[in-house]
Amino acid sequence: MKKDCSSKTINTPKNIMPGNKFNKQSLSTGQIILIVILTLVAILMMVPFIWSIIASFTSANDLEGNGFKFFYGAFTFKNWASLFKNNWTLYIFNTLFIAFAEIFLQLLFCSMAAYAFAKYDFYGKKILYKIMLLSMMLPGIITLIPQFIVTTSLPFFKKDIFGNEIGPGLYNSLFGVILPNAVSIYGILFLRQFFTNLSDEIGDAARIDGASGFRVFLIYFKMALPGIMTLGLFTFVSTWSSYLWPSLILFDESKFTLGQALQEFQTSASTGEMMAGSLLSLLPIIILFIFTQKYFLKQTTYTGIK
Repeated sequence: MKKDCSSKTINTPKNIMPGNKFNKQSLSTGQIILIVILTLVAILMMVPFIWSIIASFTSANDLEGNGFKFFYGAFTFKNWASLFKNNWTLYIFNTLFIAFAEIFLQLLFCSMAAYAFAKYDFYGKKILYKIMLLSMMLPGIITLIPQFIVTTSLPFFKKDIFGNEIGPGLYNSLFGVILPNAVSIYGILFLRQFFTNLSDEIGDAARIDGASGFRVFLIYFKMALPGIMTLGLFTFVSTWSSYLWPSLILFDESKFTLGQALQEFQTSASTGEMMAGSLLSLLPIIILFIFTQKYFLKQTTYTGIK
């Protein structure tokens, strides 16, 4: 005899309904306190940024002697207009050229090296890997002078891609800023973790189907895209905000980066102009993070970096 189940109603607990994404009862007192504290900390951290935005649209006369406020008077665009009267468009172009060149070179060389360390066994692999780890323990300032000597001693560079005379070596050249940062040990170790976590069976199956070694690398490259995009974001941020190395290599003002321009600008700029310049330097990083955040967050699945 069949039982009629049509009349029975299954009572599903409210806290496990598919549409119920947030259950207030699941939060303990400690979690609520933690959320409140973190919210207050986030607000406090946002206050200087919000004030910078307000100050960038405020005249020097309104800012002077009025202390900290969220409203000073009429808004003005003079601070932003003054930036583009001081060759800031050229500084932005130089910085973007350096940043994207370094991103391309680092993603190319670091991904290949990381793939080799993760998927191939070769003579001296373990020793080379340990040397790379040890080199990361050295402060960057120690290698700065040798790096400068090598960069300015290269004999085969006379002109840059724009036809301008440079030298000695790559001194006073944008390539002098780019080439020493074309490969990153951190980038190799970072991407190595991604490739290591990808199954070897994927490559074996591709080789059985007749894929070449480079084709197999491209398959793994596509699968490691979250990590590669994250490394690209890290590279852009570090390059965009770099000051020390460009200031050692570049002395021609027409080749200055944004970091050098900000340093020079602060000696003659008003507070509002400095805030406008600082926000302009942050804007590309914010935009880039908005479009790449899904890759940035997804990389925690593979590396555990948080």
